Amino acid sequence: MLQCIKGIYPTKVKYIFRTANTVAEFKYCLKKLKQINKANDDFCVLFLCGHGEPGKIHFGEDSLSLEQLAEASMQIKENLFSGHLIHFDSCSVVKGTENRIKKFMKLTGASYVTGFRDDVDFIESLAFEMIFIDFLSNHKNIEEAIKDFSAVHSSLCEKLKFRIISSL
Repeated sequence: MLQCIKGIYPTKVKYIFRTANTVAEFKYCLKKLKQINKANDDFCVLFLCGHGEPGKIHFGEDSLSLEQLAEASMQIKENLFSGHLIHFDSCSVVKGTENRIKKFMKLTGASYVTGFRDDVDFIESLAFEMIFIDFLSNHKNIEEAIKDFSAVHSSLCEKLKFRIISSL
């Protein structure tokens, strides 16, 4: 997906791609995230991809709860996710976890958390997320991007049970 997007937007969408098959590898990747600076009112979107269940994301045999993710991010740097959008590209991570997500956002400083409330088809979610990234890349302001995306693709958001939680 990222290679396709880079082909469409060679200079517009900047990204760092990391893989993590264990929680330890993921924590190492988070340390690298610390090196990203927000400049010129840019915003950062962190896509966490893998399998999931309500309140948890899986890394191979390991898993990490929202609380453990918040704790890991705080151990690396206070407000590591401050002002960022955290997208869970995993089935069901944001299902029925409103209080947990709000707590996660408060602890981490994330502005938005997005994800799917149910299991999703891989191809449908991939196409959906490419459209989502397109909207994010064509807006200077994350709030406007989210608002426009939700309005234009409300039926698709509903079909895939896509959820947007804001701390703003």
